[in-house]
Amino acid sequence: MSSYKDSDHFDTNLAYQRRKHSPRCLIITGVIVTIVVIAAVVVGVVFAVLPHTATSVVTAATPPMGWNTWNRFKCSFTENIVRETVNRMLELRLVRLGYNHIVLDECWQYKRNSSGHIQPDPLRLPNGATGMKTLADYLNSRGLKLGLSTSVGTLTCFRRPGSYSKETIDAATYKSWSVDYVKSADCFTHPGTYSYNNYIAMSRALRQTNQNIAFSVGPTISAQGAKDIAIARQVGNDNVDDFDLMLSIVDRLVEEGLAREAGTGFWNDLGMLQVGNGKMSTSEYRIHMSLWSALKSPLFLGNDLRTMSQAVEDIIQNSDIIAINQDPLGISANLIYSEIPFDGISKVQIVSKMCASTTFSQNFLFDSLRKRIHYYPDSSKCLTMETTYRYVTLRSCKNDTIDVNQQWFINTQTGTIHQENNRGNCITTSTIARSPAKVRSCNERNNTAEYIGPNEWWHPFNDVFYFDGDLTASFSIRNTNNMCASLGAVDDIQIYSGPLSNNNRVAILLNRDVTERSITLRWQDMGVSPGQQYQTRDVWTKSYAGDYKQTYSASVKPHDLVMLYMRAV
Repeated sequence: MSSYKDSDHFDTNLAYQRRKHSPRCLIITGVIVTIVVIAAVVVGVVFAVLPHTATSVVTAATPPMGWNTWNRFKCSFTENIVRETVNRMLELRLVRLGYNHIVLDECWQYKRNSSGHIQPDPLRLPNGATGMKTLADYLNSRGLKLGLSTSVGTLTCFRRPGSYSKETIDAATYKSWSVDYVKSADCFTHPGTYSYNNYIAMSRALRQTNQNIAFSVGPTISAQGAKDIAIARQVGNDNVDDFDLMLSIVDRLVEEGLAREAGTGFWNDLGMLQVGNGKMSTSEYRIHMSLWSALKSPLFLGNDLRTMSQAVEDIIQNSDIIAINQDPLGISANLIYSEIPFDGISKVQIVSKMCASTTFSQNFLFDSLRKRIHYYPDSSKCLTMETTYRYVTLRSCKNDTIDVNQQWFINTQTGTIHQENNRGNCITTSTIARSPAKVRSCNERNNTAEYIGPNEWWHPFNDVFYFDGDLTASFSIRNTNNMCASLGAVDDIQIYSGPLSNNNRVAILLNRDVTERSITLRWQDMGVSPGQQYQTRDVWTKSYAGDYKQTYSASVKPHDLVMLYMRAV
């Protein structure tokens, strides 16, 4: 029996088994797939045209990879920034690792000319349509492909010209520019039309160019419907540089059973990567990258590659992580075990349910004398700010001492709840996801606030509430009155796993809690027979972790993980 150590080559041949949800684990429903061998360092993404029932569409043998302008630059990217980014990608050998697409997201469009052809924004590409083709040629000569975003509505999400009724002319334009990838939303859907039909029209127009242009769609159509027309479908809201909101997208994938929809040719798009944009810790970014990899999401970098730290470089350059994502068998890992720690704390969350004064989990009472917000009817519990991660939780009220983390100031005029000792900080919630409330700088907004008003329904953070009297009932988000602050428990201990080629496996032991936890991976939760021996390797430390036959346990720090490559022996 051979074993491998730190210096050995990390073989990431993958073979998956189909799985479906059961209440606490996933049941094996398929058979081991034929082994396909790949190198640990992935060279690129292969597109092919395969027949589907609705149309013959381009499919992606592995999840596409590259860099996208949106997360870091929004509407302020320029051609110079793009070219500098490409040069940096070549210096870092990222193209060799598989990051071979450059996608110009929102705001590359300007207007249509007299013949209806879309024209690039001169602020983004000063040389117009000619410059777009020149940019594509520049990318192609360096082993990269050009991608563009659009909308199948009349306008894009940021009110640039959309492709509705212009699908054929836009597809022909993309072909003339040597575009290889089109990422589409469905903002500003034309009245009386349906997103699915509009996506079909765009997909068909792209196919008819015979250019092998890959197409990805938004979350407003089903995954099953998207399979017939696209290589990828966005799972939910845009990925935000926030730990809880990032995880909420993964939670949605799990809750909707989308892992089973992914496979060679079609992928669940969790959103562009936020790694390196500065609002998560290094360990949280490792979690981000690990989940996107194991769940077979497209990997589109979204940070400024020209100025990133060495820690960020190490995350995005991890060839083992990339090889797991790019496995040619391409079946997603999934959540196989989750647990609420018995001593876990309750996190105040926004839930998508009608607010009801009879629901005790939504009832709070403000003690103006002690400046505390009590849970009602159990007044021994108070809303508390957790110091390290600034979550708003429910803790026992401290009656013998003054705890500044339990003291609040309620401004009924502005509808905001402030820290008493720092009124520049407010309780904020998420209007787009069931993620825990936190204390943030008052009026903190996502970067898109410079384009869209601060209280749009989809906005990631909100700190403005309606108060019902003295809070004996609920307090709800001002701009979405059906959503109330409610106590909710979170499955802070989670394990994701999936089979790999040669009977190997990948496993992620994830600690979402605010305290260190011991997490045990059990073979039965993976659907593996007890006695099957695995040599385990920590993907992030690149260290040999030992041989195991029934269980593997690790102590995992708060907001951290252990990711294992498990080689069957």
